[in-house]
Amino acid sequence: MDKRPREMYFCFWILMSLPFQEYRKYLTADARAEDWQIYCVDAGCTVVEPGSKYPPNLGTHPPAYRANLKVGRVINEYQFVYITRGEGTFRSDRSGSARPVRAGTVFLLFPGVRHAYAPHVETGWDEYWVGFQGNYVDQLRSAGILVPEQPVYEVGWHASLEERFSRIFEIAEAELPGFQLELGAEIVQLLTQLHVIQKRQKTRDVSDELVQRARLVMQQNVMRTMEIDTMLSDLGVSYSTLLSMFKEYTGLSPYQYFLQLKVHMARDLLQDSSLSVKDVAHRLAFDNQYYFSRLFKRKTGMSPSAWQKAANPAEVAGMIHES
Repeated sequence: MDKRPREMYFCFWILMSLPFQEYRKYLTADARAEDWQIYCVDAGCTVVEPGSKYPPNLGTHPPAYRANLKVGRVINEYQFVYITRGEGTFRSDRSGSARPVRAGTVFLLFPGVRHAYAPHVETGWDEYWVGFQGNYVDQLRSAGILVPEQPVYEVGWHASLEERFSRIFEIAEAELPGFQLELGAEIVQLLTQLHVIQKRQKTRDVSDELVQRARLVMQQNVMRTMEIDTMLSDLGVSYSTLLSMFKEYTGLSPYQYFLQLKVHMARDLLQDSSLSVKDVAHRLAFDNQYYFSRLFKRKTGMSPSAWQKAANPAEVAGMIHES
């Protein structure tokens, strides 16, 4: 059995267990990796101490990656860059004036878009990066999920992001068969984490409080008909504002969320075998029993009567035995 792969993993993990190390790897992709729709072209991490020249070790960069910081550079790949210590600036032709960068900042680089970034001399910084290409990423860009005009993300420090980069470096260093497929999956996870972090940040503060208040009002009135105008007046917002925030937070409109609450309550009520479907519909303020039944089945996959029978199998069995 060839023990070299195991030894390579062992040596690499010794390296990564030491204080933050510099690492750089440039990779190639075969046709199978390209068919996978996303593949890695480079990855690394760099320590820039206060007072140090940037970029460090310029001679070790391939010519395509070198740049004059005054005019910037253009590359033919996407890059995900995560700054974990220090401060600096970032600018690109598509995002306007230079943006401040601090620890906990992610910025994305786009193929064909001129950019420049550097730490402040007095602080330096630590950076992780991974470069990638593929049709999958192009589709994310076309869909407006990755936007060149908005390349900077203030995400804060997340151990999960650093762990993802460590995994990328481990796979890249070993280059075992199929490594590009593994790297593609890791990069997708990295982009997913970035999107999730951003989404959760957007729903905090004011919008979070507003949505929570709206949900409380709905829960308190689940047995009634929702008076949307009254709720908007109590919350002090317009319907368009509530709709935007509510869909961002829950994925549903306020009305659809309210109906979902009613269905959840109906499931609880239907466990009482003494209540008919009509009784449950009436208690939940549905004027039309048949609309209630259609809604319940659409949301649960079962009719109200079938749900009630499944919730009370012993009583149903007893009724059958007595008959």
